[in-house]
Amino acid sequence: MDLCRAHSPRLAGPAAAEPLWGAMSGILGIFNTDGHAVDRHLLASMARAMSCAGPDGQCQWVHREAGLAHALLRTDGVVPPTPQPLSFDGVTRAVVDARLDRRAELAAALAVAGRRVRDDASDEQLVLHAWHAWAARCVEHLHGDFSLIIWDSLHRRLFAARDRLGIRPLYWAKLPGCVIVGNVQQSLALHPDCSSRLNQQAAADFLLEGCLRDPHATFLADIRRLPPAHCLTLDGQLRLSCYWTLHEPAPLRYRRGEDYVHHFRHLLEAAVADRLPRGPVSVLMSGGLDSTSVAAIARRVAGAQGRLEAHTVIHRGLRPDAEERFALSAAAHLGIPVHFLCADEYRLCESGGSICEPACDALGQISNDLLRRASRRTRVALSGDGGDVIFLYPLGAHLRRLLARKRYAAAARDLAHYVRAFGGLPRPLLPRLSRWLGLGPTSPDLRQWRRTDLPQRADGRAVAEDWCRAQAAGALLDPFWPAVFEQEHPGYTGVPVEVRYPLLDLRVVEFVLAIPAVPWMLNKHLLRRAMRGLLPRCVRLRPKTPAGDLIRPRLLRGDMDGAGELQSQQIHTIIDARRVGPPRPDQHPVVRDLALRTVLLDRWLAQRQPRPAPEMGVFCHA
Repeated sequence: MDLCRAHSPRLAGPAAAEPLWGAMSGILGIFNTDGHAVDRHLLASMARAMSCAGPDGQCQWVHREAGLAHALLRTDGVVPPTPQPLSFDGVTRAVVDARLDRRAELAAALAVAGRRVRDDASDEQLVLHAWHAWAARCVEHLHGDFSLIIWDSLHRRLFAARDRLGIRPLYWAKLPGCVIVGNVQQSLALHPDCSSRLNQQAAADFLLEGCLRDPHATFLADIRRLPPAHCLTLDGQLRLSCYWTLHEPAPLRYRRGEDYVHHFRHLLEAAVADRLPRGPVSVLMSGGLDSTSVAAIARRVAGAQGRLEAHTVIHRGLRPDAEERFALSAAAHLGIPVHFLCADEYRLCESGGSICEPACDALGQISNDLLRRASRRTRVALSGDGGDVIFLYPLGAHLRRLLARKRYAAAARDLAHYVRAFGGLPRPLLPRLSRWLGLGPTSPDLRQWRRTDLPQRADGRAVAEDWCRAQAAGALLDPFWPAVFEQEHPGYTGVPVEVRYPLLDLRVVEFVLAIPAVPWMLNKHLLRRAMRGLLPRCVRLRPKTPAGDLIRPRLLRGDMDGAGELQSQQIHTIIDARRVGPPRPDQHPVVRDLALRTVLLDRWLAQRQPRPAPEMGVFCHA
């Protein structure tokens, strides 16, 4: 057995003075199916590519046909982080990237299963305890954000899994003589048997949809993505299985409206508390309701001594917005500092993406730089993402559904609920009627520019149940969200900050899906009521404000004037790029976004270079 522990540098900045505990991790495993021993130098070389996800130290373990590697990103403070790869018995070893919810509930279930768990057990230790108690069914007991790789050397069994919503990434590849698994895609791509061949179907999805619709696909043909709520097992045969989906929860009804508000606030406080580190924390805060609500609850939970600060993107000259004014108002009310990043000077298509994937957003460099600024003081950032999804319930679609089923009394009742909650009918009514009835302008069909020799493929997961919140549940399970999470993961951004999403805590999600949609979901009525006394009135009652067009003003000022011709010939095998044309300010926004994604994909394809052979590292012996 071989073991290597790399040097762990101290964290620079204000948090360096105290011991650190809690970690986000880069994890990697190589499992040879041909009986050969794992090349420990290859493992070490591939592990070095995880330094973006874990800059605070690495460790590798090799035993015969299996090898595991771990890269540490320290995010918390109190006691030293749990060493990984982790083992209780020397037989089963695990590398885990986890932040668990419902720890007390899990510890109680483990005690019933006969496991003796220390009160101060880390999340990684709880995951391994769960494996020993329930084997592959352990994932049914784990709640939170996680990806994990477990090797049972006695039974020569590999088990890997990803959390329910796909907040932590996990990738795998079946190569000649081995299976590799990890949460940093570029480390897998360094295996000498992993080709750099492009997955053309994935590239076409990216161009036409803005994300990969196949939850198994990546841009590299040899590397697969483990979908959310899925497990991978290798025990002679390789199998994938789904362990969870979002079902309709049992309806929850209270007599008093305030009971809904109190219950929701209690769950949101628990979700934020489970995501707060014991050190400084940032909030990625706009001037909107979702992120300011997360900041308000974080301030309430952490108390006056909590080291909380906000980071906000604003525009001043290019396209003036109100985010600065509302963010200042919220920060002053909460008593926290706010740091502004003025994005006026950012140009289109500046971000080149990662080694394995192109940038998915023409202005993605803005969010990367916001995280980079936050990383100067903290390793954890809270996000308000998810609020628009879990509260999704447009009144027009609701009334159409009831009228189509001839439930006229229910439609009249819910419209009366709306009037009582909001003081009148939606205004202006006539423009909304056209949208409610499915009228109004339509978007161009982008498939007309797709190369016909590429096979057509159905869309990704959908919610089977036909219940009143099916639209919200379907949006939550859409492949768009795992793509968002992965693009904010340190393995993609290269920034040592872990982003956490309190509004997507499943306790919050299931509660919101169980209560009456009218009036609580309309106009985020529940969240606005819950924030009474916590946010200034101007922020709490601010109408939903679209982000606005950030692309057209940049095209008008000439951001893409010197872009030149497309450089990659491969782009023309995927889409008729000449018919699409370059991005122009007069294009329909849907066509313009397609043209921008074409530029992003072309630049990524053009900059891909033949991969050098992996550098052989030095491996220490235990």
